[in-house]
Amino acid sequence: EGDRVFGLADGSFSSSVVADTRFCVRIPNNTSFVEAAALPVTFCTAHAALKFCQSGPVLIHACGGGVGLMALQIARQRGLN
Repeated sequence: EGDRVFGLADGSFSSSVVADTRFCVRIPNNTSFVEAAALPVTFCTAHAALKFCQSGPVLIHACGGGVGLMALQIARQRGLN
C-alpha cells in the first residue's frame, strides 16, 4: 500500500482505478509517472508484433523508438537474435 505503480487497465483515464495486483508493477524511484505511463502500451504493441515469432533471427527496424526498443528487448530475452 502506498507504492507508486503502473499498469494497463480499462478505465485508466480516471484519477484512481481498482486493478488486480498481477497487472501492476512498482515504478522505480528514478522514473517519473509520465515515463512509466508510456511503458504498458509500447510493451503490449511490441509483444503483439512478436507473438508468433518462435525462432530467429528477427529483424527489427527503428529501434530508437519506444516500440522498437521494447521489441528488441523481448526478442533478446526469447533468444530471437
